[in-house]
Amino acid sequence: MEITLTGTTCGFACWEAREEICRCSCGGRNHGILRDGGEMPKRTCKIKGFWYELHAVGPYVAKECHDLRIAENGGTYLGPDGYVKVYHDCRPGDSYYCKAVVAHQRKWPEVANLNLAYPYILWKRIKSPIAGGS
Repeated sequence: MEITLTGTTCGFACWEAREEICRCSCGGRNHGILRDGGEMPKRTCKIKGFWYELHAVGPYVAKECHDLRIAENGGTYLGPDGYVKVYHDCRPGDSYYCKAVVAHQRKWPEVANLNLAYPYILWKRIKSPIAGGS
């Protein structure tokens, strides 16, 4: 199998090996994994230059996101300099990031199976899945 690394996120096209050449961010790790009876990998996305993996889907994950970021900061809003470090709204680069589901994500089994009117996705920041990436 030929591999071409790009910034494209990994999804069903790769997992089911619809193309011979893997062109996504997994670098071939997940290529054809579902076709061969493997377990579905975690979904990933890139938000303003930072890589995230799917952590949760639901109607109230914004509160969970905020609580996780505060817990990660030692249970406080303040950073070591005494200024606010954890904001209520998510910012690119935060360890957890909450976003409303967009149209193409409504087709994902993780979202569609919940049958929610206004679902949200909670993303957890990860290192780049691309070899040598940031």
